[in-house]
Amino acid sequence: MIDTKLTLSLLNTNSEIEILENLLNYFKSENSILNIKTYSNSEDLISSSLNIKKIDNTLLNIVKNNTVTKLDNNFFLPIKLSHSVLFMILGDFDKECLVEVKELSEAVYKKNISNEVHKDLKLVKEKLSKVESDYMDRTNQMIYLLNHSSQGFLTFGVNLIIDDESSYECMNIFNTFVGSRYLPEILFPNDIEQQDFIKKLLIKILTEKNTKTRPVYKSLLPNQIKIDGKTIKCNFLTIFDFTDQRKNKFMLVLTDITKEIQHQKDIKQERDTLTMVVKSVVDYNDLMYTIKQYNLFVESLYKEIDFCHKNRNRFFSKLLRKIHTFKGNFAQLSMVNTAPFLHNLETKLSQDEELLLDYSLNQLKEYLEKIDFKKALNEDMESLENILSKSFFSQESKLIVYKDRLEELVKRVKSLLPQFEGKIIEDEIRKLARKPFSKNFYPLISYTHKIAEERGILIEQIYLDGGTFFIDLEYYSKFVKTLVHILRNSVYHGIEFPEERLEVGKDEFGNISISIKKNPDEIIVEIKDDGRGIDTNLLKKKALELSLYTVEELENMNKKELFDIMFVDRFTTSESVNDIAGRGVGMSAVKDELEEINGSYIVESELGKGTSFIFRLPIKNEKILDRKIHINEIMIPVVDTIRNYLKNELSIDILNSENFKLSSTNSLKLDRYTAILRLSGVIQGNFILSGDQEVVKDLAISYMGGEELYSDDEIELVLAEQLNIIIGNSIKKFPGIENLVDIDSPFMIQSDSTIIKYLDSNSYNYDINTSKGVLRISFVTSNYSDVLIGIEEE
Repeated sequence: MIDTKLTLSLLNTNSEIEILENLLNYFKSENSILNIKTYSNSEDLISSSLNIKKIDNTLLNIVKNNTVTKLDNNFFLPIKLSHSVLFMILGDFDKECLVEVKELSEAVYKKNISNEVHKDLKLVKEKLSKVESDYMDRTNQMIYLLNHSSQGFLTFGVNLIIDDESSYECMNIFNTFVGSRYLPEILFPNDIEQQDFIKKLLIKILTEKNTKTRPVYKSLLPNQIKIDGKTIKCNFLTIFDFTDQRKNKFMLVLTDITKEIQHQKDIKQERDTLTMVVKSVVDYNDLMYTIKQYNLFVESLYKEIDFCHKNRNRFFSKLLRKIHTFKGNFAQLSMVNTAPFLHNLETKLSQDEELLLDYSLNQLKEYLEKIDFKKALNEDMESLENILSKSFFSQESKLIVYKDRLEELVKRVKSLLPQFEGKIIEDEIRKLARKPFSKNFYPLISYTHKIAEERGILIEQIYLDGGTFFIDLEYYSKFVKTLVHILRNSVYHGIEFPEERLEVGKDEFGNISISIKKNPDEIIVEIKDDGRGIDTNLLKKKALELSLYTVEELENMNKKELFDIMFVDRFTTSESVNDIAGRGVGMSAVKDELEEINGSYIVESELGKGTSFIFRLPIKNEKILDRKIHINEIMIPVVDTIRNYLKNELSIDILNSENFKLSSTNSLKLDRYTAILRLSGVIQGNFILSGDQEVVKDLAISYMGGEELYSDDEIELVLAEQLNIIIGNSIKKFPGIENLVDIDSPFMIQSDSTIIKYLDSNSYNYDINTSKGVLRISFVTSNYSDVLIGIEEE
């Protein structure tokens, strides 16, 4: 601050000379550090001042407008005044004085700047402190939300080591702190194969540069795992590594869905129970007949042991066969407890077969006595009686269902089942005035048992499979009634007498089965026995005796044409006529009624093994409901295409028999090279073609016309292209949905004999044995329940 006295003196002075004199006197009186020595009188100063004025008229303004600064009890003018004004005022004074003034003035200036910077830094620090406080508040709030979200959050990089930061739920899920742990071991603690597979897959995804391929590999990651009995849903999210934006990391979101899964199981159980109720109403006669036969089987079981104790193998084979048959019958009736019980029982008996064959008679009885054969059936019947009442099942020939009961059932169907399933079952409920197609066969079965008993033929059971669908029975009734002639011929000409069967190594009890299937366009009825088979030489002999054909005509006939002779009117191989057979009109009646409904037939027979009559009946004026697609309708065209492709295009021999046998598991084995092709649309899933190094390399070389392939990349590209060709050609054969299926580009993955396991999906697999090795074609799909078209298993 400027001295007050000096300020007033400057402001109240009008004379320019006086201002300069006062200013000089001020410096001298204050012992100024300027140490002015050359000014002995005021005239010199006045003269100098006058000169200054003449030189620069703005001098006084500079003096007035500049502030004098006090430092250590001395007063200084700013550096501009020191260089310009003092020099003009004082004249030619010592240069050392100017240097000293300059240095001190600069020090003052720097200190002022330093003070301003200090103030600015203080403000910046305060702002940074507030920003940091806000950031910590938000971070703590985010951590609080994550820790209370009932989900586990963890991150990991390409080394698959879990970062130390994770949410509390991870501790609840894994029962341990997961930081710094190896992720594959945490997810699959007791499965080395799965650890190895997910390790390779995760590293592949994190290092994959092609952003289009990365999601395809991610689709192979597990979406559910089992940890200590808990079902955990997994969601792998790709994120940037904040320490290096050029690298990717994974954030794994884990959700315990054990309760949700149990809830879904409860809903499914209620749905299954409801379906069982509907089936019991719609297929009442089938149900009661099957229950009756099953009870007879259980009650006669111990008698069968006594009867067959000398031939344990025959008893055991018969036991398994009956259990398998009843399992299928009860499954068709949707019996929620009985069918699974019989399936598990069949599995256990098969596993214990060698042990049981060595048991004594008493040990075998003790083993079977521990099995409660009726418990599951009683549980199902109790559920049915609780809904339909006990009186519902006390009637044999009369069925009464009250309208309000049906409406209540329809409401439950609509509330519990998806729209598609509910619509089908609702339609079935409203068709209760109609009867199932199989109903027409019950009298035929009873009649066949009767004539077999009269003839002395032992028939264990006439198996009736299928036919529970509803259709216009009047349209088919005349034809179905003629099938009694087929069954009668099985008794009279097919099934051997007990002594004859034993002599040729057969069971003394003959078997007759009736299978009824419905396709979109036709009904297929097959009647089959395990009797003598048809002797074509006997057919020729009888045809000649009846003068139906000449020797030359008969010799030129193929097997089918010879079998057709049986349907000629008045043709019979019986030596005598009775009230049952021998007139030769029965088979011609079958053919006549079959032609009335534009049907067709096929006869298959083998001497000593039996005969099968297959009738195809066109469906007339029947609305085909939307349906689920059987997995065989997908896999058979694919397998056939592969066989033809390998044989015709690549000249590779197929060693498998033509029999198609599909396996269904919740796991999938991957060999050295694997090509994967995703399907979308009405069918969703992955086709997977896998083989070891030798067979795939040979396939690739064959595809390239013998050109040698050296790198894995070349082999992968060829295998992927082969799968693309196979599936592309197979889709054309899919059942009416070829235009509703889309295929993505194939991609490859390498592994060392890895097994992938699925919790919520099925893997349908078929091994193709070739001259070069084994190829495995698989189709992996989720279980469908709420779609119009899905995959339906056996």
